[in-house]
Amino acid sequence: MASDQDGFDYDFVEPPDEEYKCPICLLVLRDPHQTECCGNHFCQRCIRKQLDTSPSMVCPMCRVSNFTTVLDKFFLRKVHSLKLRCPELSNGCPWVGELGDVKRHLDPVSGQCSAVFPCKYDCGQRLLAANLTAHFAECDHRPYRCDYCLDFSGTYAEVVRDHVPVCPRYPVPCPNGCNAKGIQRASVQRHLTRCPLSMVECEYKQVGCTAKINKQGVASHLSKKMPQHLKLAYSAYVQLSHLHHRESAEVESLKQKLTLAEAELSHKGSDLASIQQRVTVQDREIKGYISQTQTLQAELNAVHSQVQEQVKIKNELQQVIQKQSKQLSSQQLSVQSLQDKLKARDFEVKEYVAQVKSLQTDLKTVQSQAQSHLKSNEKLQQEVCAHRSQIKSLQNNKVLTSQIVAAQKSDIEQLRIDIEEKDLELLCSESTIQELIARMGALQQSLKEKDDLLCSMNSSLEGRMAEVRTLEQSVALREEQLHALQAKYGINEPDCIIA
Repeated sequence: MASDQDGFDYDFVEPPDEEYKCPICLLVLRDPHQTECCGNHFCQRCIRKQLDTSPSMVCPMCRVSNFTTVLDKFFLRKVHSLKLRCPELSNGCPWVGELGDVKRHLDPVSGQCSAVFPCKYDCGQRLLAANLTAHFAECDHRPYRCDYCLDFSGTYAEVVRDHVPVCPRYPVPCPNGCNAKGIQRASVQRHLTRCPLSMVECEYKQVGCTAKINKQGVASHLSKKMPQHLKLAYSAYVQLSHLHHRESAEVESLKQKLTLAEAELSHKGSDLASIQQRVTVQDREIKGYISQTQTLQAELNAVHSQVQEQVKIKNELQQVIQKQSKQLSSQQLSVQSLQDKLKARDFEVKEYVAQVKSLQTDLKTVQSQAQSHLKSNEKLQQEVCAHRSQIKSLQNNKVLTSQIVAAQKSDIEQLRIDIEEKDLELLCSESTIQELIARMGALQQSLKEKDDLLCSMNSSLEGRMAEVRTLEQSVALREEQLHALQAKYGINEPDCIIA
């Protein structure tokens, strides 16, 4: 909704025509002023604000400068005759009337608006506008501060219901009913110390008076009860006298007992001196025993430390033995693997020996073949010699025909080729035999090296076994020493000593 100085923004029964609306705020005209230049109507506030903000003072509609405006009362009556519903229709007022009667209808004193409004302090009540002011002054939820201590603040109900019954400055009456006024709750105990109606005990309470009177009646009580007080005081005096006599007799008897006790004390003083001497001697003996005990304790601690060291050494030796056993097992595994490899090598050597034997047989076969070839070669040489002699004889015999000579030459050439082939075969057989002999020598050398390696490994294994036996002997010796120490000092378990 627009402010009270802009146009009217109400719920009209029928929508107003455009002539009733201000061209600036676009609401129904409030105090309509008409311009002399173009005759348009504006709200008084809207046109003045327009002129104040525009330095050229130009009419918003016709753009004429230096114009004037005047209140159009006839048009004002037409605007005020527009029908509208009550602005508080949402709060329950069904009123319908003219725009000119709205202000009178909404007047909180003389108006007839039946709209109800909720309390601004959220108490839950809904009241007419005329009753709101009185309700605000009496509402239990209104803000309120304690009038007595001026410290506690809250709602009126909270202050009256919760705070006032415990407010330390709230005035309360005297519990004894005296005429004192304005006693604050926190000052009641201090007031009771000087209140004239407070009850006090009689001054003769110690001699038997059990009366309790207020402070105002103390003097009259003392004057009225003087004979009784004197009787009580006399009886108390008599009792005290008897008590004094009894205590005097008791004091005399105590003095006698004290004298006897002093005599006994002097008699026992000598006994005490001898006892002190014996105690001194016993103290010296005890100190000697303590020093011996400390020495034995130190020796025992040393023995304990030695036993602990022996236990540590034993543990270390056990760890070393375990390591050595692990190494021995690993070495045994390696020896086993080497033995397996050696067996494989022996098998290979045996295969090589078998191959060498087969090669030797082959060599013998080849040698026999070579010898047969040598023999055949000798025969061929003899035949060649024979042929050569025949050739020589044929050469000498010039009678032979050229055909016989040519045939003899071809035979001789063939024989020569055969001889060369036989020579080549003989040479190849000799080189093969030499290679086989070289391979057999290499195999024998490798077998010898394997035998040397096996011997060295066996010697190393024997050395490790000797070391293990030495360690076992050392451990047995340490255990014997430990058992001897345990037997000497009566110690059952080293673990208990360590703990």
